[in-house]
Amino acid sequence: MAVQVVNGCKRFSLKSPPILNNLNLSVQQGSIYGLLGASGCGKTTLLSCIVGLKKLDSGEISVLGGRPEPGSLLGYMPQDIALISIFTIKEMLTYFGRIYGMTYASIAERIQFLTEFLELPDTSKLIANLSGGQLRRVSFSVALIHNPPLIVLDEPTVGLDPVLRQSIWEHLGALVACEKTSIIVSTHYIDEAKFCDTVGILRKGALLAEDSPQSLLALHHSSSLEKVVLQLCHDAAARRLSNLKNNNYSNKNERLTTEHFTFIGVELTRVRKLSNGNFGGDDVLDVKKMNNGKLQIIRKMEQSGWKKDLRIVGALMSKTLLRQIRHPAAIFVQLLLPLLEILAYENIVGLEPKGAIMGVVSSDWNEIRGTHRVNTTTMNEFLRYCSTLYGEGSCLLNAGDDGMSSICGFLNEFEKDEIRWTYKYSTNEALKSIHGGKAMGFIEFPANFSGHLRDRILEKNYIGNGTLLGSKINIRMDESNVLTRDWVHATIMKKYQAYLEKSVIKCDADPRTVQLPLNHHAIYGKYDGEWTLFLQPGLIILYMFILANLPSVIFVMEKREGVADRGAVTGIKFGHIVVASFVSDSFMIVGQIAVFFIVLPGFYGMKVEGSWVLAVGLVYLTALSGLACGLWWATMVHHEMELILVLLFVNITNLISTGNMWPLESVSSIYRIFCWSLPASIPMQALRSIMFKGWGLNHPQVYQGFLVAIFWIVIPILLSFLFVRLRK
Repeated sequence: MAVQVVNGCKRFSLKSPPILNNLNLSVQQGSIYGLLGASGCGKTTLLSCIVGLKKLDSGEISVLGGRPEPGSLLGYMPQDIALISIFTIKEMLTYFGRIYGMTYASIAERIQFLTEFLELPDTSKLIANLSGGQLRRVSFSVALIHNPPLIVLDEPTVGLDPVLRQSIWEHLGALVACEKTSIIVSTHYIDEAKFCDTVGILRKGALLAEDSPQSLLALHHSSSLEKVVLQLCHDAAARRLSNLKNNNYSNKNERLTTEHFTFIGVELTRVRKLSNGNFGGDDVLDVKKMNNGKLQIIRKMEQSGWKKDLRIVGALMSKTLLRQIRHPAAIFVQLLLPLLEILAYENIVGLEPKGAIMGVVSSDWNEIRGTHRVNTTTMNEFLRYCSTLYGEGSCLLNAGDDGMSSICGFLNEFEKDEIRWTYKYSTNEALKSIHGGKAMGFIEFPANFSGHLRDRILEKNYIGNGTLLGSKINIRMDESNVLTRDWVHATIMKKYQAYLEKSVIKCDADPRTVQLPLNHHAIYGKYDGEWTLFLQPGLIILYMFILANLPSVIFVMEKREGVADRGAVTGIKFGHIVVASFVSDSFMIVGQIAVFFIVLPGFYGMKVEGSWVLAVGLVYLTALSGLACGLWWATMVHHEMELILVLLFVNITNLISTGNMWPLESVSSIYRIFCWSLPASIPMQALRSIMFKGWGLNHPQVYQGFLVAIFWIVIPILLSFLFVRLRK
């Protein structure tokens, strides 16, 4: 037997009805087997089990004397088009020919024959530009490219004109007659049954009948196979209802119904009686005698080990390369993305706010300007006055004749536009500007502030409450904008400290007398290091992980379009996909890493205190972990949109939970464990240790980062293999 199924059972869940229910099927070597049945009866599932895409829950399948295994023994045309849209016809056929191990000369010869026989369009035409009928013809030619001993066709002639359908069936008949090829065809066209040696009528996962068309007609005393099919379905429904009644089960909704077949009845003449032998019978296939050893040669080629694997990986890599060639803009965008991320980070995140609007209230300035002019005063006029009289600074003990020395000295410390000052003649006016959203806050200098500050320094422990209160600057702010508020507070404190130190120097005193009694010494990094420099390692790790997820979208797209299943039948295993993806996508990963490590040091001050090799190697491994995780998630979903939602969830979690936006030391102990377990957290810490501290691979923080990156490569790949196996 070419194919034999014994007691085949298959269901997709424990609660669902069986798709295949104790099915028995026999396909003679060198024959055409027609599988007839309505949609949903299990035809595609049965064919998937025969070609090795799915496994039976119970029962046995023998294909060409062995277990169902994908490879060069099979030619498979799925119900879906299952073609790669960015390929040309020639590239499509060459791609599958290479996977099957054909030489380029043989591929070219077969392409020429199939082009003439199937009336294919110009082979330089893109698959995406073909009509529906042309697509089916190309899909059919893929199944025939390597002239296999077993061909499985799922609805091969749907959408084709009658003349071409007739031509295809004649060619299939020639394959059977000349090369003893075995062919299994599922079809809805009843007139095509005349080309079949055996017809199997499938209903609800079980064969109602399996015999030659003429025998079925004779057995049921009919001249129309359509009537035979309807009668068989009617009888099956009647038996089912009878069984239900015998089991004391009553269902008012049970009816004697038959599936709807869009068949056209014809009188059939071409038939041949086939035996229904069992496993081990006289008609089991002798692989050594079949067609002058053709099958034996193919099996030997299939067992060529690493050469076959290398051939398949090379074909998959060429597919990726062709995708890039067809879409050169995609290469540019993928290399541009790291640059855009750098520009966004370096020009937005971590920079100090500029231009916060703050009001200034000073009764001393009001007295200088006079009551009649204070309402028209401007901050520019105020600052020009301070710059002219106190631009060089003054001793803290000299309050000045106008009482403005300390006020002006303090405001002169601010750089232009560091804070945008606006003068307010009263506290009420300043409050109105805050309530109206025109200012963030204001500072108010008490009357005779400079004099009170001088007395506070001179009198020390003997000062009164009036001097204490009069030497304090009152700051009132809108505290809702937390980040800007903290920066304004810190800036005012820093500028006030700087003013005190300069004033003490003007008095010929030691500035350390007004400094806080704290000494900061940086062991690694700088005491006043920039926030943007701290973010750079996290930026590289996070975005390389995220960018490496993107190729998984292509994998899901090919699954949805049937390309992945078709490839699996040719012998492409998930391991081949993983290796090809890691190798081909590594070129893009290296290019993206190069963008980070050229632009950041060249334009934004990034330094690597330790080994550049370790830094680049860690980033590369983290990117591979992103690629592995993407493939893992892709095996769990069925549509690109599902994968995109998964990627959004995972990567948003990565962005906020890996310690780049906020230190993990502030996180609750339970959630902190989760944060440290994320793929990017520990590698990010390791990269900072390499870049900021110069630590090597012998330091625990560094080698832990490498181990975690390797862990997130190995485990997702193993889980991916598990999910792929469970899908069967």
